[in-house]
Amino acid sequence: MTVTFAISEAIIMKDTNFLFDMSPNYTMVFKEEKVEGEEASGGGTNPKWEAEHTLESSDGTGIINFVFLNDSEMLGEANLDFASLLGMGSDGGGWIDMDDDCGKF
Repeated sequence: MTVTFAISEAIIMKDTNFLFDMSPNYTMVFKEEKVEGEEASGGGTNPKWEAEHTLESSDGTGIINFVFLNDSEMLGEANLDFASLLGMGSDGGGWIDMDDDCGKF
């Protein structure tokens, strides 16, 4: 099974740069595959990306780990079941909450 989805923006509750805007990026890990998103230069706590990703799972299972970072400092994390991502459909799917109320994407 294959799923294609986009990460368009995030709302991040933690700001690690007090004087300048943050430039967050993200990583996704699914099974043996690791994808690093581009830095949202100056994106602050509401970074925007136009990133489309495609993941494959032969059995339609697995957990996708999303980690949002500013430099090397973690801003938030979420774990999403592959089947849940499939179930969001092609209409945009909506927001995914990060763990510990750190934000959403």
